[in-house]
Amino acid sequence: MIIIPAATVAVLVVDGRAFETEPPDLPDNPCPTSASSASSELGRYPTDFTDEAQPYAGPGPHLITTDAGTIDARLPSDWKVAPRQDRRISELVLCEYREDRGVAVDDCRYAGGFSVTLKELRATYRLYEAKTSKLVTGFHVDGRGGCPRSVRYPEGERPPLTLPQSIDESDVIAKLRPYVEGSGT
Repeated sequence: MIIIPAATVAVLVVDGRAFETEPPDLPDNPCPTSASSASSELGRYPTDFTDEAQPYAGPGPHLITTDAGTIDARLPSDWKVAPRQDRRISELVLCEYREDRGVAVDDCRYAGGFSVTLKELRATYRLYEAKTSKLVTGFHVDGRGGCPRSVRYPEGERPPLTLPQSIDESDVIAKLRPYVEGSGT
């Protein structure tokens, strides 16, 4: 059996002719495609992080890369990886899955005569070791609050009919803190 690392180009020689094969496209990160498939102890593996990421070990802070666009801007700056360096220095990858629970929480009325139904939201978070795709922790955060002060939508389009509740980012950060600032495995 011959093992070929993911970044290697294999050359196959058949009847004296060489055929090159491209390395397989790896997932960008260990985040499973849905929250239901994120219940496993292992995320997608191998990934673009597998060969270069740092192990989750020793004292924190353990740097995070995230696919969670809404929480990313709120993470403490000393937790985040500088752009374009994530595969080399990340130790953790945070995955976010938002689920509209289908339950109307409020009817929000706005100037201009339109209203929006506020829906119950649950966000599921999974924190994986970047190098191994092993699950470090997982938790849920339920949406909170009432109607937002304003609703943004593209000019020339109609306002949305529904909006999800907001997530308290400080709650997410508090749940991540022991894993990011504490000792890794």
